[in-house]
Parts: sequence; C-alpha cells; structure tokens
Amino acid sequence: MWILRRYIFQHIFAAFLVITIAVLGIQTIFSLVNELGDVGAGHYDTIKAFIYVLMQLPNFLWVVLPIVVLLGSLVGLYILAASKEVLIIRSAGVSIKSFCYTILCCAAVIMVFAFLLGGYIVPSMNYQSSVLKNTATGNQVVNMGKTSTWFKQDNRYVLIDNIKSSNTINKVNQYEVHKDKISDISHASYASYNPTYQTWDLHDIQAYKINDNKILASKIKFVPNVSLIKPTMLKVINKNPDETNFNGLWSFMRAGNNAQTNIANYRSSFYRILSMPLSCLVMMLIAVPFVINGSTAYKHFGKNLFIAFLIGISYFLVDRFSMNYALLYHKNMALISFLPALVYLALAAFLLQRVQ
Repeated sequence: MWILRRYIFQHIFAAFLVITIAVLGIQTIFSLVNELGDVGAGHYDTIKAFIYVLMQLPNFLWVVLPIVVLLGSLVGLYILAASKEVLIIRSAGVSIKSFCYTILCCAAVIMVFAFLLGGYIVPSMNYQSSVLKNTATGNQVVNMGKTSTWFKQDNRYVLIDNIKSSNTINKVNQYEVHKDKISDISHASYASYNPTYQTWDLHDIQAYKINDNKILASKIKFVPNVSLIKPTMLKVINKNPDETNFNGLWSFMRAGNNAQTNIANYRSSFYRILSMPLSCLVMMLIAVPFVINGSTAYKHFGKNLFIAFLIGISYFLVDRFSMNYALLYHKNMALISFLPALVYLALAAFLLQRVQ
C-alpha cells in the first residue's frame, strides 16, 4: 500500500508543481508590468522592481493555494485515470474509502507546506519586499533595531525611539550634518502627523546649534510642518499582520488580550494560517469524485476541470467574504475561519457518496 501511496503522490505533486510554476509565471509577468509604473521613483529601478515581484510571489501563491491544490490534484489523478491506472487500482480491490485514505496521506505533505508557507515564508517575504520598495522609492535609508529606528533623509540623520501609532512617534532625535560635521541637534518629546500638509508637527523640542566650537541651546514648544519619515515607511517599521510570522502573531494576540486592545486583523491572520492546511486537504478530497470512475472520467476531463475551477473560485470568494464578515461584525474569528473548509468538506463527502 505504501508503494501505491507514493506513486499517487508523485503524480499529484508533479501536477501541482507544474500548475504552480505556470500560475506564478503568469503572475510575474502581470506584476512586473504593473511595477514598471513605479520605476524611476527614488532609487527604484527595473532590477529592484523585478526582485520585489519575485519576493511577492509566495504571498500570491498563499492566496490561491487551495485553487492550485485542487487543480493539481485533479490533473495528477486524471493522468492516472487516462492510463486506466485508477481502474486497475479499483479492480485490485481498493475501495473508495481506502483510496481517500491514500489521498489523505498525500495531503499531509501539502498541509505541512501550506503551514510553513503562510506561517513563516510569506510574512518574511512580505516584510522584506516592503522594506525594499519603500526604502527605494522613498529615498530613505533605514536601519531598524530592536527598540529604535534610524533613517537618513538628505543631510539629516533621525533616530526614533518609539512608534506609538501610525500618527504619533515618540522621542524624535535629529542630527543635521554639514561638511562632515554635526551642525544641529534637536530632541522632540513626540511628533504628530499632519495629513493636510503630509508633514509632522514636533512638540517640546530641545534644540542645539553648534557653531565655531560653541553650542547654543534653546527650548521650543511647537514646530509645525517638519518633513520626517514618510507614512508608508511606518508600515515597514510597524509590521502588518501579513508581515508577522506565526510565532509573532501568537505572541501579539496574547499581549493584545492582556492589554485589551483591538487585534482583530492579527487574529484573522493567525486563524487563516491554521485553517489553510485544512482547506488544502478539502480541495484534494473534492478532486477524487471527478476521477474515481477511471473508466469514463478521462473522457470528460475538460468539463471536470472547468467545474473544479469554479468550485475553487467559489471557495476563494466564500472564504474571503466570511473573513471580512467576521472582521466587520466582530464575530467568532476561529469558527468563521474554519467554516468554509468544513462546508466544502461536507460537499466532498456528499460527492464521494454519489460515486458508484
């Protein structure tokens, strides 16, 4: 039985790999064309655009993974059906239940891949691609430490000790350099973003001007319309849920629960990582009824492939709608995250029962 499972998995994995390469290839072309519109902004050139597109491919694969798994499973099993191998397997006494159990064993590998992809690979690539594009287009050099952030803008070096929110940053220290010497130093208690002028307002500033070995100190209550770090860069420094790995999401949720903060988006990403492996398993089971009747299934491959594609698209839409519904109306995120997979699992069971 182990030989049979390995043989079926080889066909499914090969088909999955071919479809993945085809889908990612098409996505690369369209994404690169779209990114060419941003080429020329700052230091963002064609090479950086191409690297950015490649770094975004894992995220795209993560989004469409259930559809790719469904189509890959269907094509892989179709190859067996077309050569009458499914019919031979059934004639050898392998029941539908045993055949589905074989598919479950094959799905275990895909499920592990789905968890690693969404839990660790995608967040890392999303974050690194954001750093790449925002630093290149913003013409700012950023160095992010554990507790503080440095960035360079023109002749100024700015140190931010703490980012309170997307509109408020605390302890802003600026060092202006002229002719390789520090000429001005300022320390602001905090800065607030002014969306009207797209600048920052500094509050409670201590300023120091260095001239001819003399330091002139002054205190200023308020300085408006200062050009600091661009708001898009805050998305780089403050990781979004889709840029935070599974361990970080779990830690953030625990900290958020203790602080009673709104962590709905992080909770959504967390449960989506957990539900994706089950989604892939369900998609593989849905492919079985289309080919289990090996004697005739291959004759209707085009129609079955189209139907499977529609099922995959419908699952994608239902899954997205349910997650947005949970976020909007603050429903049980854990239940709603797994609900589409459970519904389509029931559909798979219904289709398998109809197979003669």
